[in-house]
Order: sequence, then C-alpha cells, then structure tokens
Amino acid sequence: MKETNRYIEGKTCLITGATNGIGRVTAVELARMGAELFLTYRDEARADKTMAEIRKKTDNEKVHLLHADLGSQKQIRAVAAEFLALGKPLHVLVNNAGLGNTKRIMTEDGIEMVSTAPANRSGSGFASVGEMRIPATIA
Repeated sequence: MKETNRYIEGKTCLITGATNGIGRVTAVELARMGAELFLTYRDEARADKTMAEIRKKTDNEKVHLLHADLGSQKQIRAVAAEFLALGKPLHVLVNNAGLGNTKRIMTEDGIEMVSTAPANRSGSGFASVGEMRIPATIA
C-alpha cells in the first residue's frame, strides 16, 4: 500500500546496502512514501529479489538498481558516473552499506578492509558515494 508523504514524494533517493537489514527497511518505507529509489548492490540475485519485493509491497515501480562493490574506489567512481549520467537530482543519500568479515580482505585497490566497517568507507580518499560530488537539490 502506498502512503505518500509530501516531503518525500517524487524525491530521488540513493541507498547503499539496501538488500538487507536497515537499508532494506529504509528502502521499503521511502518507496511507500513515493520516492524514486536507486539501490546499489553487489549480489544481483538478492538485488532483483529486493527490488521485486519493494515494488510489490509499495506499488511503486520507480525502484532501480545500480551495481557496485563499494569497497572499490573504481566501482564507486563508476556507479557515481552512472547515476550522474541519468541527469537526476539526488535529494536523499543513505550510506548504509557495511561489511562484517572475519578474514583479512584486500580490495581491488590494495586497501585492507577491516573486520567490521562501512563498505562505503574504503579509507583512502572517498568516505562515501556522496563524496563523488553528486549534485544535491534542496527542495
């Protein structure tokens, strides 16, 4: 059921880590309020399932997927460029992607990912997708 919210309806939201947990609930609720969503993902099957669930629960078809491993600066740049190419304003950014691992992991950029860390904080320059200078619109 769609319950629009005059502050969110029609706004563009980008959510990292939206295929699970708090990010998924946030995505459902923003979609329910009428936002257009862009969800970043690593696992395509999980992302497709999440998108279908959000659309079904909310009757909001404006849910889109952007592929990126946010532990990679190269992929952060690529997903930011992909979003910018759409020409849409970004009203809401939810940096929610995280990583919980028990082994030492090196990113493709040669940066060690610590055992529990936000995935969109790779530690060497870009603190988040938001720092890719995606123009925000205050409305």
